[in-house]
Amino acid sequence: MNLDDCFAKFIKSKLYQEYVSHRFEMISRQALIRLNKEGLVKPPLTRIGKYFYDDKNKHRNGEFDVATKDENGYVLYECKWLSRKLDTKDIKNEEKQPL
Repeated sequence: MNLDDCFAKFIKSKLYQEYVSHRFEMISRQALIRLNKEGLVKPPLTRIGKYFYDDKNKHRNGEFDVATKDENGYVLYECKWLSRKLDTKDIKNEEKQPL
């Protein structure tokens, strides 16, 4: 198998779907941390991380890529790395994600 075929068959999908998307989530958290340190986030964030949930009644679990806390409470963010533009259908699907 030549290198292009090998890359296409074994590496490409995992590279973009797993590695790049996880790095994008990390970069998103780091960006919020930097903005917060520079005083550009109002009110200032007191915590930044991820949020995992487990709904035993509905047999569902999941995560939000970024979670922040400030004096008003928590805000949950979902980061998406796609090879196309995000559309309304994508946003509606994310809004349906249970807590």
